[in-house]
Amino acid sequence: MWNLVRLSLAYHWKTLLVVWIIAALLSKLGLVISAIVGVALLSAEDKERRLLLHLPLPVTRAQVGLSRVVFPAMVLGVGTAASALLAGLSSAILVGVGAGPTANSAWNVLFFATMLMYLLQLLLTMGELQVWTGGRFLRTLMGGAAVVLLLGIATLTWIAVAMFGSYLWVALGTAGLTLGLMGLTVSLFRRRPSFTSG
Repeated sequence: MWNLVRLSLAYHWKTLLVVWIIAALLSKLGLVISAIVGVALLSAEDKERRLLLHLPLPVTRAQVGLSRVVFPAMVLGVGTAASALLAGLSSAILVGVGAGPTANSAWNVLFFATMLMYLLQLLLTMGELQVWTGGRFLRTLMGGAAVVLLLGIATLTWIAVAMFGSYLWVALGTAGLTLGLMGLTVSLFRRRPSFTSG
């Protein structure tokens, strides 16, 4: 699985380098750009049929599916690390040598990235549901309802946890939902109709 992720990173390294620099300089806006680019590159690989090049390799469908959710997450993760580091350094320089403001600045970036990671994985899940529906209205409607349900559950969870006044619990709850979506996306990928038919 990691070899597939490494291949994707190496294939797009020039684009990713620019994206990570932007993420470091533009903070939260840069993270949004990182998430969008990660998904866009994955979509471009699909259009280039690179998936067909991955499947014949000595890897399982689960490993290919896992690499597809890990790659955009890693793009966002590296961007987050760069952005949090620069935000912390900037805060330390502007405010003075104080651990409190520096940590808060970096924590705000990390908290925002956690929410963004969930939305990124939700988008990938929607993409797999779109593949499954095959353009059929009823199945598309059912897929849309499932996504709305997932989003609703996530929203209610955020509200419920936020009532305790702890951003840490909100972030942990969101991370749990993100991992759940990743598992669902991989499961849907492994059972794509194009793989199981015939």
